[in-house]
Amino acid sequence: MVISTAQMNKSYYAAPRCPGTLKDGFGSYNPSTLRSLFNGKSVFHVLPEPALGSAWDNAAVNEPHFGEQQWYRMHLKKNVLLPDPRGSWMLKTVFSGSGNVNFPLEQAANEHLCLQLAAQVFELETVPNALIFFPDGQPAFICKYLNNVFPQNNYLGGYVDFAELMGATYKEMSVRMMREYSCQHLAVLIDKLVSASLIAKERFFAQVIFSWLVSNGDAHLKNYGLVKTDRSDYVMAPIMNVMCTQIHQSGPEISAPGGLFAGDRNTPEFREYGHYTRNEFSAFGARIGLLPNRVDKILNKFVEGRILAVELMEKAFLPEEVKNSFRYFFLEKLSRL
Repeated sequence: MVISTAQMNKSYYAAPRCPGTLKDGFGSYNPSTLRSLFNGKSVFHVLPEPALGSAWDNAAVNEPHFGEQQWYRMHLKKNVLLPDPRGSWMLKTVFSGSGNVNFPLEQAANEHLCLQLAAQVFELETVPNALIFFPDGQPAFICKYLNNVFPQNNYLGGYVDFAELMGATYKEMSVRMMREYSCQHLAVLIDKLVSASLIAKERFFAQVIFSWLVSNGDAHLKNYGLVKTDRSDYVMAPIMNVMCTQIHQSGPEISAPGGLFAGDRNTPEFREYGHYTRNEFSAFGARIGLLPNRVDKILNKFVEGRILAVELMEKAFLPEEVKNSFRYFFLEKLSRL
């Protein structure tokens, strides 16, 4: 049964803070979240119905996703989000009983925290996003569908992920490249396709560092991409699909099969410590053509964000056990920079 917002006792559903920015003093979305995510519409943070029925089935994105997540396209009708296969928003949830990963129902708040850290603490571009809740209280992650994110900035919305770009660029070699690519190979694609490649590579470099910093062991080719502009040029796409996967299941530090670059695990530091340090990231930045002072500035910005990051973690819609794990993984990696 659909619960209209008029029927809802909103005081009963009041949130302890904004489920978008995590700022205190709001019982639902604050004005900045409504503007950036919902085009200024007064959307409530509780969905009017559970994810059941033919409308939800038709709006489902039937592709495999990490942690048995189910994605749906959503449409905004007046101020209410409803499932629609052509909708401009993407909703991610996990059904009760998903047992292949630890803490399956915390994936939504995990991803939300990661993107808020990226945007608020480290000033990285992300897709507009927030948490939203089903009537039974289960959280889901809601974001603008990437092809609808930036029409006001003269973007055509033509998102192309690196899996497509690599296949189109390397053609006969694409199968082998998919198995062996490193982060450096993706930077080569940026050089080939982006006019302002130095700016794009700096953004890509920061995205790789951030993904590593939050222990995202599922950062595959479809998690990075480019967006086509109205000048038929490409720019680096904003951050999306990032969470601390280490909370849910163990995985590699850098999920690219070739690591950061060929031989990155043979440096004296890696052989001594057995993991990535600032040394490997500095070398990676140099190999993709970034200036040393810019590399240092990007790495230092992550280090300088420590206090603000920990403060934001405290406000996440996550149980203490998961927060503690997230904080531990984050601070341990940050100490290596």
